[in-house]
Amino acid sequence: MFKGKNYNANAKFDVDNNIYDLLFNYDLWHSIHKDGREKYYFGGIFGVKASDFDFDISGQVINAGAPATVESTNYSETLPVPYFGFEYGTFIGKLFYFKAGIRYMGLDIKDYDTSHYDYNLALSYQLSGDDCLHDIMLDVGYRYINYDVEGKGNDIDLSYKGPYLSFDVLF
Repeated sequence: MFKGKNYNANAKFDVDNNIYDLLFNYDLWHSIHKDGREKYYFGGIFGVKASDFDFDISGQVINAGAPATVESTNYSETLPVPYFGFEYGTFIGKLFYFKAGIRYMGLDIKDYDTSHYDYNLALSYQLSGDDCLHDIMLDVGYRYINYDVEGKGNDIDLSYKGPYLSFDVLF
């Protein structure tokens, strides 16, 4: 069921999701190399992710006591998703990091129960060179993201995984 309509199991469902992160990362533990660069770090994260969702569903709608009809429905929403998590990174060579992280959010608000998981592994290239104060990073990695939202008779369990590319500015 989506927006009050019972779609057949073979309905076409398209999702477009753009994610924008603003986060604070605090090193809980780290080791510094002789030249002043980090060898590795373990940090705590608090952030807000803006998830810009666009859902499209089309297919046969089953109407009680009436013939099935072909319909389509669209739903768009930008949702702020606060989260906390942890990240580990280790320096490889002169300008590369290997990073792994986990982020989580769970909220029960009024009629809604939500949870969000985000796991990632990445190889980061430091585009800013030797500038230790202003890191500009290009990440290439693998990511698994899950959203589970239940409320007001609607359930969304959305997950996706695969390669990703991100551009990070740290200051």
